[in-house]
Amino acid sequence: TEEVAKGRRCSEASIWLTWEHHGQMTCVDHSCHLFHLDGAGFRKIMIRSEHAELCSMYARLFLRRLVEEYITEDDASDLFGSDMEVGAIMTPIRAMIRTSNLMRDFGGMSLSRVFQEWKDLVQEQKQERKKSRNPGLLQKVYTCCKGTAAEV
Repeated sequence: TEEVAKGRRCSEASIWLTWEHHGQMTCVDHSCHLFHLDGAGFRKIMIRSEHAELCSMYARLFLRRLVEEYITEDDASDLFGSDMEVGAIMTPIRAMIRTSNLMRDFGGMSLSRVFQEWKDLVQEQKQERKKSRNPGLLQKVYTCCKGTAAEV
């Protein structure tokens, strides 16, 4: 028997992952709030929402933390997901939201478009550096030195 303490969640994994419950949950007193959410239905709705990317990121991070916490599938518990664990999962997501809001403030560019623009700029800078070198002159010096050494 495990007690669900204040600030803990039960069965959050079923929202983000295909999850099979084992055991039975009962309430000793009437001090809890319980509601039912169909995980598969929730995922179908969220995948079509404007927040699908963030939900997907949360699910991946949730799974990573779950795997780090438990050694085997049999050890995994429906009680995973304290406020502290969820806070750790949310940290990179909050950073992504701030970045996204910043991008929206600068013309509504998507993060992938900003990344592509950055890659293109870096590529252009590399090409400009190559052009600024004078390989013709270097080739002449090498040929001259090579010819001189061969003649000696």
